[in-house]
Amino acid sequence: FVPKEGYKLIVSDFAAIEARVLSFLANETWHLKVFADNGDIYCASASAMFHVPVEKHGQNAHLRQKGKIAELALGYGGSVGALKAMGALEMGLAEEELQPLVNAWRTSNPNIVQFWWDVDNAVKTTVRQRLDTETHGIRFRYRSGMLFIVLPSGRQLCYVKPKMGSISLAAIPSLTRVSAARKSGSASNPTVPSSWRTSSRRFHETSSCTP
Repeated sequence: FVPKEGYKLIVSDFAAIEARVLSFLANETWHLKVFADNGDIYCASASAMFHVPVEKHGQNAHLRQKGKIAELALGYGGSVGALKAMGALEMGLAEEELQPLVNAWRTSNPNIVQFWWDVDNAVKTTVRQRLDTETHGIRFRYRSGMLFIVLPSGRQLCYVKPKMGSISLAAIPSLTRVSAARKSGSASNPTVPSSWRTSSRRFHETSSCTP
């Protein structure tokens, strides 16, 4: 694109918008303080995960990249597969580093992890019992074969014909490893809630449908 004479093209986006919204919904207070103080969330995340000071161009700067990839990949229930999809290996992380990175991020963000489970329980109750539920300012309703998720803004997400089911974890290596560790008692961090791995035939986002 070429702007006409006397004009400029300006490209912008909301900085770390996913992490900001998630931190607000889950009330992950240390995250919110970083944003309020105009800090570097990737440095702060790495510092929380590895328990050392991290500065972008200072001490332990090499850890910032791990904090960044963790923030981008893991906030919404992602695990090893999400890290790989975000290019963790291409960025220089070793395969054996990935699961410990997942564990460290989840341990340092307990409110976000709890948020996953609260949403999971609300969705299960709504889909199975056809009851309206609410958690963290998000409302869940089942109407006419559709699951409506009403966001704090009033905008609605609509899942058509949702159903609860199960899948083989053999198809998801990262989850299989964590699940096996949990069963053996060797894992201290929760895996993603089970309903996050169930299926819905179609997904719609709408601001106008009225269930």
